[in-house]
Amino acid sequence: MKVQINSNTVKETNQVWGYNDITCMAMEEFAEAIQAVNKVKRFPKDSKMYEKLNEEIADVLVIIDQLEELGMVDQNAVQQFIDFKQKRQASRNREMLSLKAK
Repeated sequence: MKVQINSNTVKETNQVWGYNDITCMAMEEFAEAIQAVNKVKRFPKDSKMYEKLNEEIADVLVIIDQLEELGMVDQNAVQQFIDFKQKRQASRNREMLSLKAK
């Protein structure tokens, strides 16, 4: 997913609010995203639920940039985990397809 987040706003927000508030906000934003996914699952025909999910995903993406700017998130380390996990998932997908074919 490629999005554009204003790094100046991220830095300013971190300076204004600080480490403790930003980390609390991060927990709140992640929890709200979880809740939004659950509501889409429960109400798949309600377009408002998808709109809310998109809003919460935007909040999560912004807060991840804020955590990175605070030095808590390392993009290179994250990419290594992504590569490892996607390789593992591809293997699991092949296993599942093999089982379903039987």
